Amino acid sequence: MRWLMTIALAACGACGNAKVELDPVAAADATAFAARWVAATATSCDPVKVAGLIDDDAFRARVASHLSSLKGELVAHELGSEAAAQIVCAWQAQAASYGLLRVRTLDGEPRPLLRRLVKIERTGVVAVAYEDLKLGARRSDHDVRVIDVYSYVGGQWLSELLGDNAAALVAASSGDAASSSSKVQQAVALSKAGKPTEALALVDQLPPAVRHTRETQLMRVKFGEAISNAAHLQALDELAATFPDDPSIAMM
Repeated sequence: MRWLMTIALAACGACGNAKVELDPVAAADATAFAARWVAATATSCDPVKVAGLIDDDAFRARVASHLSSLKGELVAHELGSEAAAQIVCAWQAQAASYGLLRVRTLDGEPRPLLRRLVKIERTGVVAVAYEDLKLGARRSDHDVRVIDVYSYVGGQWLSELLGDNAAALVAASSGDAASSSSKVQQAVALSKAGKPTEALALVDQLPPAVRHTRETQLMRVKFGEAISNAAHLQALDELAATFPDDPSIAMM
């Protein structure tokens, strides 16, 4: 994935997230935006189009808020709407269907709740995933955009997912970070080529700090699921042990 390589190679000379002035979004506008989001992501998900529906500055600020070190904040500057869009489209890669369930009011704001159905090729089982869209409207242009996406399967915001991975790679040496990014990209390519066993073996070579991020653990579950029941169970057990007492793990 390009966003992981971005983390590994990030270098920023004039970083710092500008304050983004946002206004609340009306329920009707949230519903209308959700239709645009589904149209851009449900079929032939295009990261460029999806990135255009995400508020770049506001999303970067949320990623940075999950990181404590200055170096982490500099890395976060590189993780904006493009990185978010790539992950969203990766989620959609095997989706059989994706659509709006309803718009709910959470924390005093309208949140579109979306559902994705994914058919597992090896078993024929249909899995389900849910997401909330956090929205905001720029005062400068009044356009509604995504500020963040909450994954109920992942149990975290998309900004948290990127922040966790950034923190893990920042904590590693520069050589380990570059190597980890390369291995993840190779594993994703192997999985797409129908070689999940090789993909899992490559991911298992990652340093502990990177292997134990939520994103990597969920990747292991996906690869194991494509291999066998035993590999799937092992990956689920490791996920549960890595994040004990996390209710979102039950979604897996």
